[in-house]
Amino acid sequence: MPRAMERNLSVNAGDGNTAGELEQPLSAGAPPQPPNGDLGPCLYLGEAGQRCSRRAVEDGFCRVHQGERDHLDPEAQAGGGTSARIAARSKALAAIIGLVGILLPYVFDLTREILRWIHGH
Repeated sequence: MPRAMERNLSVNAGDGNTAGELEQPLSAGAPPQPPNGDLGPCLYLGEAGQRCSRRAVEDGFCRVHQGERDHLDPEAQAGGGTSARIAARSKALAAIIGLVGILLPYVFDLTREILRWIHGH
């Protein structure tokens, strides 16, 4: 019966020679480090979604596409295209309709109370 009580309670128990294994860095899953100054490929996407093949220089874009990155910024497009203006108008219209829908019952209640007060005097 004493053998039934003997257990190894260590997690992932091995032969006990794990000290050398724990000191080694795990480099299999780590991505390779790029050379200094290399920012990877240009982040510019063309009209059809094609990527630029040049290397990025500053802010993730190549020298050719440095000025053309405004298409990624919604704030830069707000006053630009027709679709941006239509979207801004529809958002404003939706906000106005929402406010009227919320405030209209209060306006009706106030008007009813004013009419009651006038007819009561």
